[in-house]
Amino acid sequence: MSVSDSGGTVGGGSLERGLAGDYQIEVGEVLREAWAKTDGSKATFFIALVIYLAIVSAVGFVVGIATAVFDRVGLDVFDVLDQLVPVVIAMPMVCGITVLGLRRSVGVETSPGIVLSYFHLWIPVVVLTVIMYVLVAVGLALLVIPGISLAVSYMLAIPLLVDKKLEPWEALETSRRALSTHWFEMLAFALAVGFINLATIVTLGIGLIWTFPMSYIAIGLIYQRIFGIEPETLGPA
Repeated sequence: MSVSDSGGTVGGGSLERGLAGDYQIEVGEVLREAWAKTDGSKATFFIALVIYLAIVSAVGFVVGIATAVFDRVGLDVFDVLDQLVPVVIAMPMVCGITVLGLRRSVGVETSPGIVLSYFHLWIPVVVLTVIMYVLVAVGLALLVIPGISLAVSYMLAIPLLVDKKLEPWEALETSRRALSTHWFEMLAFALAVGFINLATIVTLGIGLIWTFPMSYIAIGLIYQRIFGIEPETLGPA
């Protein structure tokens, strides 16, 4: 799909409107609506998170054992796999959790199993992740501010890849171009969500039962107002 396609989306936005900066984001209002929409969805997100953590931990454990064993015989390739495999396994599930947020943002029924529905995208989402991390790291090395700017600007790259079926670089560039016109609002949003999740430390992480779904629903609300959501993404749970 090219960045000119926009028909039939749900949520009021489109690729054209997003790239033109034709949208408004009020951070407080988004967070309030996201908080309200956590009602009835906390169990879904919590189960999805448990599935995610269980799979990533199990794969990390197996790869860690393999790395330790093969290090003894001088096969350093497993040191690379120790870093790469968790990313390959985790990022498709991040796509699934992102879709949970998109669906809940427009009141569509969700199920925890969606977290396992996007492994067919593992190559493009891993490519996107690697490019994003490299560019942000380079930006942080260049006086920090460019890295922060890119980190905020790439916030919607993953949902663009999943929902609009854009290629990795196209998704990154579409997110950057669309968010550049409202960058300070998106920075405020990122800081607010980060602070809210950080505050769960005082509850020993228990607060994540509320803040984890709220964060992804809030991203869904912003995404659908900027780009709209494709009906296919909102199909049967």
